[in-house]
Amino acid sequence: KMDPADSLFPRNMKKVDSAEEEMNSDGPRHENKEFSKSVDRDQSKCAGKNLQKVRHHNQLERLRRSRMRVLFDELQQHVLRERGLPKDHVMSKVKVLVEAKKVVLHLNKCALEGDDLVKEYERKHKSLTNRLSELKANLMQNNVSAETICLVTKQALEE
Repeated sequence: KMDPADSLFPRNMKKVDSAEEEMNSDGPRHENKEFSKSVDRDQSKCAGKNLQKVRHHNQLERLRRSRMRVLFDELQQHVLRERGLPKDHVMSKVKVLVEAKKVVLHLNKCALEGDDLVKEYERKHKSLTNRLSELKANLMQNNVSAETICLVTKQALEE
């Protein structure tokens, strides 16, 4: 039967435990055997609870590492695709992180340039809308028909 302590403590700790047992081998600590048994039961319950906690912690840690591995593999595939490299291309983890940083910086730069383009087009749109309003007002002052204004507006939009 395997001792639960085998999974908790390194082998050298067993030597310490056996040395302690030898030192305390001169007899039971308590003369009352029932009290001694209840203490042993309480200690084994605590050890069992601690063992469960350790096992649960280890299980959660394995799960976290597994998720990290999957996410890192996804990151590597994104980097390879972004760089135009084949899927089976081998890169060290450090290289993947360096390349991922470059990709993120490039995407941020493109986003900023895109924002600048949007602002420029919004400014042009506003300017053209104002110009169109001025032309419509000018045509109306010259008693041009609504039909002609619509034609002119359509032609201006097509340009």
